Amino acid sequence: DNLIQDLMQDPEMAAAMEMFAQMSPEEMKELMGELVGILGDDPSTIQAMQEVMEDLSNMEPNEFENALQEMISERHVSRAVDETLLQLADANEEMLDTILEKSDVILESVIESGHLTQEEILLFQNDPEAWKMELKIIWADLQKQANSASAVDVEL
Repeated sequence: DNLIQDLMQDPEMAAAMEMFAQMSPEEMKELMGELVGILGDDPSTIQAMQEVMEDLSNMEPNEFENALQEMISERHVSRAVDETLLQLADANEEMLDTILEKSDVILESVIESGHLTQEEILLFQNDPEAWKMELKIIWADLQKQANSASAVDVEL
């Protein structure tokens, strides 16, 4: 959110986004021609640019800002997930021990988030060992995902 606000506070960026959002179809085509000259004549790239330009030309300025904000938000979430997976790949058993020590606090938080059924809530509240086992299963799954993600990063 702050990035969008910062972008909108930048007079040049705000003016460019406003100008882009208010382009006529003819201006869009002209810009498209310039972009093709810059990016080359790959048919799939040209088609993708045409679709984006058409979508943008049909947007109101506030819709454009909302779409941009959503894209930036998705990018931040993606980066955060990647960073978390990398940290988990390096995590050790001490981190799991810390999680298990705070299992009651974690359970309350998960209950408040609404991610458990009433049956699961009763089970885990009445059987703390079942909740700890669930946390260990979640931990193992996260470790697998993290190791897979870090293996992909190494290959790239």
